[in-house]
Amino acid sequence: MENKESNAVNNFIDKGLLNNIFSSLRPYQREILESIIKNGNTLVILPTGTGKTFIAFAVSLIFKPSLFLAPTKPLTMQHYKNFLNYLKVINEDASKYKIIAITGEVKKEKRADLYKYDFVFATPQTVKNDLAIIDKNHFKSLIVDECHKSVGNYAYVEISKFFDNVLIAGFTASPGSEIDRINEIIKNLKITNIEIRTEKDIAIFLAEKNYERIFVELPKEMKEIIAILKKLYNFYKEQLESIGFYVPNKKSEIIKMGSKIFNKEENGKIYFQAIPYYVGLLNVMHMLELVETQGISSLLSYMKNLNEEKKLSVRNLVTKEEFIEIMRKCEEALQKNIEHPKIEKLLELLKNNNKKVIVFVQYTEQINKIVSLLEKNGIKAKAFMGKRHGFTKEKQQNIMEEFKNGIFNVLVSSSIGEEGIDIPEVEAVIFYESVPSAIRAIQRKGRTGRVKSGKIIFLIAKGTRDESYYYAASSKERKMLAIINEIKKQLEFQRKIKEVKEQKKETKKFGQKSINEWV
Repeated sequence: MENKESNAVNNFIDKGLLNNIFSSLRPYQREILESIIKNGNTLVILPTGTGKTFIAFAVSLIFKPSLFLAPTKPLTMQHYKNFLNYLKVINEDASKYKIIAITGEVKKEKRADLYKYDFVFATPQTVKNDLAIIDKNHFKSLIVDECHKSVGNYAYVEISKFFDNVLIAGFTASPGSEIDRINEIIKNLKITNIEIRTEKDIAIFLAEKNYERIFVELPKEMKEIIAILKKLYNFYKEQLESIGFYVPNKKSEIIKMGSKIFNKEENGKIYFQAIPYYVGLLNVMHMLELVETQGISSLLSYMKNLNEEKKLSVRNLVTKEEFIEIMRKCEEALQKNIEHPKIEKLLELLKNNNKKVIVFVQYTEQINKIVSLLEKNGIKAKAFMGKRHGFTKEKQQNIMEEFKNGIFNVLVSSSIGEEGIDIPEVEAVIFYESVPSAIRAIQRKGRTGRVKSGKIIFLIAKGTRDESYYYAASSKERKMLAIINEIKKQLEFQRKIKEVKEQKKETKKFGQKSINEWV
């Protein structure tokens, strides 16, 4: 949907409100808002903590009624409450409007009337389930928070298709680094315009961020275990390739190849040959990741669980000499109190620290171990995980409240802390292990340096996937910028062509009108 500034302004009875909105924004936020008003459906890419939400609120007010989507219930409620506060900031009377937050907790029979409100804040799954009871012509704008999720079967996709004539504004810190994924987001949200600002672009408005990489050397016992695992990995890889299945290098692509291997009809007898090799390959790949990034006890725990498995494909792995030898070496190393050197380094960093810190950790078992170690050393720390690990919404909120109030100062978080949670400002973020995803790396880094200067620390085990993942994420961020800038140019070119065509139509109409008048 394309919108002209005059049409947007005409939504207002009180023209002063528009001035209040613009005066509440930073210069780059005003530029982005003006671009949305002028150019229509827009993908907005801004670093975490730089005020994406204020732009989203402004769009909602200008193009109302508005449907504002956020991926989780806590984030939806957070936006709803912040919007009410935002109205106070711009001296707007909230009582003039009907404003509601809708989640699955609201009974469906009551929701039909609520979708007629001026401002609706909702979770995408709830809205997707309610499309049959929503008037698609009621809303003038659709705000899509964390819009990088607008791919595949995610609810954002179906909702965007449902609304024909709304302004769509999608907001994210990173849409990813793959061109196909970015194009899919643009297609699904009907994007005609892109606005992107990097930390470098808006540095004068941001607090300083300091980066530090800390490299640790693995002990020889761990290197010996890794060498045996690599030998075992190569065995499974060679077996798969000998029967016609090429094994890629990337973990994500190896996981994807499972759909091909498990296609019984396509592969026939080869299907039965491939399964034990593929299962072995996946497990060994995971074992390598555990020992390289987490440590010996995490690896041993995983191997013990595998030993309990009854499946033939897993029995094929656990009965191998190499597997038995690795277990023996793990137990010997633990008897010598050998663990991953990152744990010691983390403890060293956090001792005598009274600042708020988030430690991002990939594996939940490791989170509990780290919290236990920190507490034993007099460091006030708490774990923070998702619902499937027993952390209900109420428990998460209580932990955040305690963290905010300084009852403890080190939050050891799973990936749930990367997005969708209202986390207080922190002085430092520590990557216990690197992540290869540009989206996740950007979101983690965005948790500090919002209001005051922050520090970002990467713990990296030399010669492991810690190192390769760190460089992969950095490379993907650069790749993302290049792709976005190229697509942005293409969209601008397409808009210019459209404008020229429309001008020609207007000229033709004017000329025809003049002829008719003379005739």
